[in-house]
Amino acid sequence: MSILMIVVMALLFAALSPGVLIWLPFGASRRVAALVHGLVFAVVWHFLHRPIARLLSSVEGFHHDDDMKKMDKK
Repeated sequence: MSILMIVVMALLFAALSPGVLIWLPFGASRRVAALVHGLVFAVVWHFLHRPIARLLSSVEGFHHDDDMKKMDKK
């Protein structure tokens, strides 16, 4: 995994934290907030990690064809 992918993942994690882009109902417990944050992050990351990896591989100038083939098989 490239450093840019890790940076994108960290920014997405921070952006999807409760209170930044997602607001929970007033009075929600910390456990509910953590579960919602984890679930939303997992769903968004599931759908975005391949397009982001392809975009970053073209930006970085490295074409990881074997890695992309493995991801497409999954």
